[in-house]
Amino acid sequence: MVIGPVLDAAFNAAFAQELAALGGAVRFHEAVPQEQLYAAVSDSRVLINSSKSEGLSNALIESMMLECPVLARNIPGNAFFVTHNETGLLYDDLEQFEHLMHRLITDDEFVQRLKRQALEFVQREHSLEQEQRAYLSLLLPK
Repeated sequence: MVIGPVLDAAFNAAFAQELAALGGAVRFHEAVPQEQLYAAVSDSRVLINSSKSEGLSNALIESMMLECPVLARNIPGNAFFVTHNETGLLYDDLEQFEHLMHRLITDDEFVQRLKRQALEFVQREHSLEQEQRAYLSLLLPK
């Protein structure tokens, strides 16, 4: 499932044709209610973040928390959360993306290890309680 806004109508039309050729294996949704989004991420094989520039992506943290492996472009905002081959995967180019995607599809033991390590990382470094304390420290300085 691909979820996100249409930013370029021409690209979206071409993308829709490519998806149609896959016979329904991949679907596109422009917007999904949050409850359905979390269910979709939980049921997904991988969350792909292909942004060329990104701040700190909540989607990566949420996916790790939902035990969905992440495959993200190797840019500073993504690399802040994702440690390659430990808590997720980072790619620099199409060839590396294809190689890593193949591994996610074929190596279940590797996927389970990524899921476990990512969840442990998020629980240790970015738990809800830690995030709340960090925001409160910004709002209520000592």
